[in-house]
Amino acid sequence: MDLFKVFTSKCEVVRIGDRYVYPIFKNGYTTLCAAAEEILIDEQIKNLKTIEVLLRDPVQRFVSGINEYSRQEEIDVNTVWQLVSRGELVNKHFVPQYVWIMHLYKFFKGDVKLMQWNEIGNLTDIHLKGNDSKTVVPAIERFVAPDKYLLSMIGQKVKVESIVRRYKNVLS
Repeated sequence: MDLFKVFTSKCEVVRIGDRYVYPIFKNGYTTLCAAAEEILIDEQIKNLKTIEVLLRDPVQRFVSGINEYSRQEEIDVNTVWQLVSRGELVNKHFVPQYVWIMHLYKFFKGDVKLMQWNEIGNLTDIHLKGNDSKTVVPAIERFVAPDKYLLSMIGQKVKVESIVRRYKNVLS
């Protein structure tokens, strides 16, 4: 399983102008990193006041993540979906965005501002496109349910700890 890699990888926050943004795979990660004027890692983020988190529609992100994993690993999309549905595969490209926020919490205890994914257009003119052709697969509820709760908080500034505590049982 790849979930362990989410929690053991570097926790990166990018600075674009005077805004600090936490890039998440399949949420403009490559674009945000390309636009970054500075990248802060792990302990460097602990004293920031507010970090913005761009949230993408969980179903779209899940489908996109399954397709990206399939492309990178050169495995048929439907085979990847089967492995995921049986609980045999987890990867950073399609784990809930909530898992990424849990990783952020490892290093940052301040406020996060949850933003719509399309806010990326107000951060940068750079647009690094991913693969446009996608095989549509059904969303697996346990991978999208936690993020449906997060979407209800769009536009709010909250302590990252309160998100982690409030929704930790959604993953069970």
